[in-house]
Amino acid sequence: MKVVFDSTFLLLLVDEQAMPPAREGSDPSMARDRAAFLIETLSKQRATIIIPTPVLTEILVRSGSDVNALIEMIDSMSHVEIAPFGRRAAIECGLMMRSRWRSGKKKGLGQSWPKAKFDHQIVAIARTHDADVLYSDDAGVTRLAGEMNILGIWELPERPIDPQPKLPLPDPPAR
Repeated sequence: MKVVFDSTFLLLLVDEQAMPPAREGSDPSMARDRAAFLIETLSKQRATIIIPTPVLTEILVRSGSDVNALIEMIDSMSHVEIAPFGRRAAIECGLMMRSRWRSGKKKGLGQSWPKAKFDHQIVAIARTHDADVLYSDDAGVTRLAGEMNILGIWELPERPIDPQPKLPLPDPPAR
């Protein structure tokens, strides 16, 4: 299984200050726990987690974390692959953007053209890596992804409650 993380999603995992998208009646801390549970689940499944290089760029810009510590954290995550915007992705991206350019719609789906280019690159990398799921809460990425399987943070399952919780036992008496 191959999955792609967008920056809106990855920030929740690497930056404690990052806020999830607003959802009425939802506790923001639950979003972070859902993301952590997803990582645990994907690790057990030995899924490949793809981080497109444009996402890495956005994370480095937006995160309040130390850059070296952030890179070390990402590198320490099992089954993570940093995917460059290479030849295949450039061709896919160019084909995606071509019709908008020719029609004169250089504005990117309600966002700035540079932001739209990043979103196109992320989706192109996901497509060329045959991703099974693209995790994103970015409206531009979601619209561009079309038929791809997209999941946002609030669509993820909650961590199940342990049916057999551990009882708090007192410390044994000192001898």
